Amino acid sequence: MERTVGDFFVTRHSKRPTAEDRESLEFVGISESGVELARERAREILALLDGAEEGTVMFLGGSSDISRTSSTALVYGKEIRRLLEECGRNDVTVVLPSDISDVSSAVGIMEYLSELAEADPNRKLVIDLPLFTKELSYRGSFQTGDGKATPYWNDWLERTGGDVEDWFNNWNQNSELKGPDPNKVAERQLYGIDRLRRLAGRCLPAGRSLLIGAVGHSLTLDALAVFLANGGNVTVDAFRSLKGDIIGETQMISMTSGQDGKQVFRYGNVEIPLE
Repeated sequence: MERTVGDFFVTRHSKRPTAEDRESLEFVGISESGVELARERAREILALLDGAEEGTVMFLGGSSDISRTSSTALVYGKEIRRLLEECGRNDVTVVLPSDISDVSSAVGIMEYLSELAEADPNRKLVIDLPLFTKELSYRGSFQTGDGKATPYWNDWLERTGGDVEDWFNNWNQNSELKGPDPNKVAERQLYGIDRLRRLAGRCLPAGRSLLIGAVGHSLTLDALAVFLANGGNVTVDAFRSLKGDIIGETQMISMTSGQDGKQVFRYGNVEIPLE
């Protein structure tokens, strides 16, 4: 898989509904407290955009086949718009699905976004249109193509209760129950993020900086964080050096460019300049 990784961020989805924390009426698949948690994360996402260069376009376009990922992305966009309005800011335009509900085709949407970007090259733009991105799904790693758990997944859960370190260490120890290679799981997600970048690039004038955003799942994102922090090699020691725990709901992984043009990896309190 060839890829070119530019600036991006990806978070885990927000909280699932429970009997005590009911599903949001507006955002399918996440709870009421999960909506509030995602709104808090939206402030960090806006700060990421504020730190980007003039004219940057944030394309919050990646989600899995599970509704809680796309719903989390939509909370981010709506809250960013609300925060901008609350502060009286007019330096950022936010596009939500409701803004283009009367556009009937993909070509029409691309033309709309292109015209919007061309109208003011210096204005920052947030395009919050979460699309199913297969590389962010469990399908192809812990699930089969039709969404059923793999034999490895069932055995691993029963045997370990969901121990990430066991996956990283022992995914290939049993030839009959071989799990997904965590390095390939990480690379697959980067490929999906790059696909989103190419898609967004087709809608935008040349020269506009892109910041890609996506929402995914634990385990796969844990592998991605370790892969990025450890020079492309997922190990238990590197996992422990980051935090040694499964990525929390809405927690963010980001890679953004500094003023020197070099990218910086950030995850929680960890910040690593990359070559």
